[in-house]
Amino acid sequence: MAVATGVASRPAAPEAMRTLRVWDLPVRISHWVVVLSILILSVTGYYIANPFLITHGPTGFLMGTMRFVHLGFAFIFTAAVLFRLYWAFAGNHWARWREFVPIGRRRLGLLRQQGQYYFFMRRTPPPQVGHNPLAGLTYTVIYVLFVVQILTGFALYSIPMGQGFWQGAFGWMVVLLGATTLRLVHFLVM
Repeated sequence: MAVATGVASRPAAPEAMRTLRVWDLPVRISHWVVVLSILILSVTGYYIANPFLITHGPTGFLMGTMRFVHLGFAFIFTAAVLFRLYWAFAGNHWARWREFVPIGRRRLGLLRQQGQYYFFMRRTPPPQVGHNPLAGLTYTVIYVLFVVQILTGFALYSIPMGQGFWQGAFGWMVVLLGATTLRLVHFLVM
């Protein structure tokens, strides 16, 4: 028989909690390098497309500086994207490509449940650690767009370079699509 004493009883001890590191250090670093690169590439790219400051004289080579910074960060961006693509095969469970491309019965079921949640057909989201399948699918599309940006950007860079590596590696896109189309695609994807 329980007797009320007026003193609240102590709650039951919670289940043992453990720390789970979903996003490991390489993912975090590559993420922020990509974010910083996109920011700088956007600012310099919009300036290159539509220069709003015109300078003259020995200290006024602003367009050259913008192009140099744009190209430098294009290499940094490319390295970060390539590293993240590599890490999709070498990283932990949540960084792997299978967590981004919804294949397999479990991920497709979670994709359906997540879609139902987003369309208010389900009250609670499905339990998920890491990216849900719709977020993973979105990141897959974003990385495809990153690759398009890299290819079109280096193709545009190959135009004034003449014969050599750049023409050999990326000049075929200029021949196939033309410089105007490449610039348009590069600009619109951004």
